[in-house]
Amino acid sequence: MIAARATTENFYRQRVNTRSTARAVTPAELGVTAGQSFFVSVAAVDAKGHESLFTYPEFRCDATACVIPPGALAVTTSK
Repeated sequence: MIAARATTENFYRQRVNTRSTARAVTPAELGVTAGQSFFVSVAAVDAKGHESLFTYPEFRCDATACVIPPGALAVTTSK
């Protein structure tokens, strides 16, 4: 399952089901306007259709590339 949301939004616009472990999708398939910055997330779906949580971190995409946002992996916890 691949989902996307604009960087200005909290909720995913559209999800694309895929049956393979590698698939290219276009911004249009994800409901995002070409050139618009957006986040992409991926989740696993089992044979019964149960969806996992989305992977972390999201990828942030713009007109040139998709990258993990700086600092996204600098996660700390407090007690």
